[in-house]
Amino acid sequence: MVKLELEPSIVTESADSLVLLKCLAIDGNPRTLIKVNWFKNGHIFKTSLGETASILQMKNITRFDHGNYSCQGFNGFKLLSLTSSSKPLKVECKSILVLFYSLLLTSLIKN
Repeated sequence: MVKLELEPSIVTESADSLVLLKCLAIDGNPRTLIKVNWFKNGHIFKTSLGETASILQMKNITRFDHGNYSCQGFNGFKLLSLTSSSKPLKVECKSILVLFYSLLLTSLIKN
């Protein structure tokens, strides 16, 4: 079996945002995953291979990353599970007013 860890589960949309997904083997021998299929809302969106396959960094999170994530892990000998249970990622969006204020403040500082 595999399980998914997702940190943080709530993130604000921004250019410097980061979400870390980990697909962990709960049982099986060996427990090291060499291939992981990553799913968003039940559809595969990425396959990772090699020693770091079990960790996926998502950067520059936008409202389009909002959804339910799961993983499927392979240890080189067998499929460890069909898929992990899904974990939700909630993306909070900045309002246009906050963005406008930030841009205004930045332009005032420059002048």
